[in-house]
Amino acid sequence: MSPPFYFTTRPALRTLRLFPLSLKTIKRVLSIVALLSGLGVASISGADVAGQSSEALSVLMKRAEQGVPAAQFELGQCYLTGTGTPRDPDRAFKWLRKAAQQKSADAQCSLGLCYLIGIGVRPDPVEAARWYQLAALQGLVAAQFNLGLCYFYGKGVPLDQVKAVKLYTLAATQGMAEAQFNLADAYFNGAGVAVNDREAVRWYGLAAQQGLAIAQLNLALCYLNGTGLSSDIKEAYFWAHLASDRGDNILEVKIKATEVLTMTSEHISGPDLAAIHKRCREWRPVSLTR
Repeated sequence: MSPPFYFTTRPALRTLRLFPLSLKTIKRVLSIVALLSGLGVASISGADVAGQSSEALSVLMKRAEQGVPAAQFELGQCYLTGTGTPRDPDRAFKWLRKAAQQKSADAQCSLGLCYLIGIGVRPDPVEAARWYQLAALQGLVAAQFNLGLCYFYGKGVPLDQVKAVKLYTLAATQGMAEAQFNLADAYFNGAGVAVNDREAVRWYGLAAQQGLAIAQLNLALCYLNGTGLSSDIKEAYFWAHLASDRGDNILEVKIKATEVLTMTSEHISGPDLAAIHKRCREWRPVSLTR
């Protein structure tokens, strides 16, 4: 889950800057990315446990105690998220660690979260990065992204933004929207890679197509400012409108998107606005995950 760390520092060409999120939001979305890294991989998923309650949980517990890594991971996730059972950080950590020690990449990634923010264990960013590394080496996209975050901000590993960008790229090319956004941001700011507005726009666009509101907002700002592509007020309005509709959970996104809508609407004719609104109603996100 990730959010990904949404920092931008280089001013855009005109009017507005690309949008940064608060550290509080960053931590929340990063936790979500890690939590959702592998739900549903076991034969009895968290959804089954929620639907069948004690019976399904009992079956899952039996399989976990028999040493089945997928069941241990699922059981850990149930305790972690409170699915089918009360949340229990200590039991979550116990079962995730058992699965991680048996080389379950999903469990290794979730265990990294436990160590990162202290779920059932004292926070230890070095251990968090170590488990993310193990999962990333197995090709788990969420782990590649989270390890990239660790390198980008020097959490548990030496700060190395070049290495972070390489990890973002691995996850982004496999379709992870949050990684695509962070990669775009790196190109926009020249963090770990040379400034390249065209590449920034390309990656913002891919994340925006998947419905990531913050990417839709930054794409709107790129169209508004003519950053990395030709200025287009109508496209700016379109992407800002989508960001406004989909940014309810992040107030800063909704506020800034509304600013763009106000700024651009007075320069668009009534018929064109109607056409854009129709396009927005018909728009659906596209999954690019491999």
